[in-house]
Amino acid sequence: MAWQHHIADVIMDAQKDRPAKQLISQNIANKTAKIVNPHPAVSIFNFHYAAPPEAVAQNYHLNRVIGDNETGFRGTNDAPYRTEAWDFLLAGGGLFNHLDYSFVAGHEDGTFVYPKGQPGGGNPGFRRQMRILRDFLHTFDFVRMRPGNSVIQGGVPKGWTARALVEPGVAYAIYLRGEGQPSAPELDLPAREYQAEWVDPLSGQVVKSEAFRHPGGVRKLEAPEGAGELALRLKRR
Repeated sequence: MAWQHHIADVIMDAQKDRPAKQLISQNIANKTAKIVNPHPAVSIFNFHYAAPPEAVAQNYHLNRVIGDNETGFRGTNDAPYRTEAWDFLLAGGGLFNHLDYSFVAGHEDGTFVYPKGQPGGGNPGFRRQMRILRDFLHTFDFVRMRPGNSVIQGGVPKGWTARALVEPGVAYAIYLRGEGQPSAPELDLPAREYQAEWVDPLSGQVVKSEAFRHPGGVRKLEAPEGAGELALRLKRR
C-alpha cells in the first residue's frame, strides 16, 4: 500500500501543471473490503468479482467512485454477470467492467466462440444486455441519486433481492430479481403524480406502464407476470 500511495504521488507530481488531470484508480481487493486511509488523489476504488455489491455499501461514505472492475469464475452464461452488473450499479456503484472472452487475436470484433471450460463469459448478446442497462441508467439524472433501499417497505418475496437508487420524490430506479412469481414492491413515496414503467433487462422493452396520483405513504406496485428479473423506472410527472 505504501508503494501504491507513492505512485499516486508520482502521478500527481507529473501532471501538476496540466489543467485537466487524469483520474487515478486503485484496485483494493476481491469481493469487498473496507478502505482505510485512502489516498486523497485516488478518484476510483476498484474491486474484483464484487457480487453481492457489499463493497459499495462499505465504502460509499468516501464519496468516490466504487467500481466492479473485473468479473469471472461464475461460468460462461450471461445471467450471473448481467445480474452482477445491475445489482452493483443500482446499489450505487459507478463502474462495471466485464472480462469478455469473445475478444481474442483474430476475433477483435468479439465474435470468438470459446469453449465451455472458460472461467468467464461474454458475447455480442451479452454486450447488448449491457447496453440496455446503460440506456436505463441514462434515462435518469443519476448523479443526483443515492442508494435508497429504505424506500422499499415490503412486498419483496422470500428469495428475491431488491436494489433502489433514489432521488426522493423525483426519481426511483429499482432492480428486482428472484425465482417464482415476480415481486410487487411496496414503496414509501411522497405525495406526487408518478409515471411507472417496468423494463425487461433482457430486451429493454417496457412491459408495463401506469400513471397515478399518490397521496403519500406506502404504495404497492404490481409487477408484470412471467419474469425473474425486472427493472422499475418511477418518475415524478
